Amino acid sequence: MEKIKRLLQEANQDFRTAEHLMYINNTMASDGKLLIYIAKKLHLTVSNCLDALLNYEKHNRMIRILPSDFGSKIDIFENEVLPRMAIAPDVVDIIKELNSIANEHENSPVEFSRGDKFVICSDGYHTIKALDVEMLKHYIDAVRNFLYLVNGAIGNV
Repeated sequence: MEKIKRLLQEANQDFRTAEHLMYINNTMASDGKLLIYIAKKLHLTVSNCLDALLNYEKHNRMIRILPSDFGSKIDIFENEVLPRMAIAPDVVDIIKELNSIANEHENSPVEFSRGDKFVICSDGYHTIKALDVEMLKHYIDAVRNFLYLVNGAIGNV
């Protein structure tokens, strides 16, 4: 149970940091390095929420296995946990997008700021992903709702 509490506390702290950087420091939010930092904090938030929720489900014997890789976690969440909870299905897409951004940033040989966007390029420029303030605001709104539901479901642990 302590692990679930710790994961939920970390998720809440990471979200508060991302939200503060986006809305309080709004003039600086268009800085490319800050955009990727906010996206990484949102990724940490959804990862910790997902881990806390799956640990809670495992503790209450609602799921049988607790996977360690992201793909299996998202599959179990989508197929077993999501139908029982009042979570919008588009949350899964947001979680996958944030994971993709974090992975592409980590493996990217070339990144740069162009205007108010942060551009992440894959090796050979096969994939180019651009982050901007509006996209991150959309992610923050979706993650806020997800975090609220997870806190409500397991916050009294």
